[in-house]
Amino acid sequence: MSGQAWAHVIAVSGSVLALLGVVVGGLLAARAQSRHWRFSEQADACAAFLAAYAGVYLAHVEAVRSGTAATAQHTSDFVDWAQFNEALEALNIRADAEIAQAAHDLDASLWRVGRELLRRPISLTEWAAQRRALDEAKLTFVNVCRSRLVRGAGRLNTLSGRPADDDPIWAAP
Repeated sequence: MSGQAWAHVIAVSGSVLALLGVVVGGLLAARAQSRHWRFSEQADACAAFLAAYAGVYLAHVEAVRSGTAATAQHTSDFVDWAQFNEALEALNIRADAEIAQAAHDLDASLWRVGRELLRRPISLTEWAAQRRALDEAKLTFVNVCRSRLVRGAGRLNTLSGRPADDDPIWAAP
């Protein structure tokens, strides 16, 4: 082959390799973007679920404090479940199986506590024991989310600095 033919082969080969590099680079970038989008979507769904849970939790607390729970026929008499159920469904669709299962476990705890509140009047002292099951399920959910979404995140032992129910801070003055 002549020098001119080699130059042509080299130019064509270089063009093909450059085009191949662009295609491979595009595929890798699309994959990374998709992974980032998936992570972001799961994190947003987890945060929305926790926000909806907070509303349901506070409705339970208010129902115990006011005595509404003792006269209710259904938890829907004192809880608006719409936002919570929407957030749970979003997790079912967007989150991985471990996160979704932790959300289901928290939901199951709400069912058990809700049924107990409907059976009989619960004092604020008894509520502390009921609340513990919910707090443990919420902590488990948060730790599962952290382990699945935050690389290298350690487990949390608590979700707030709230003193324990038997802490002297709660004693009447």
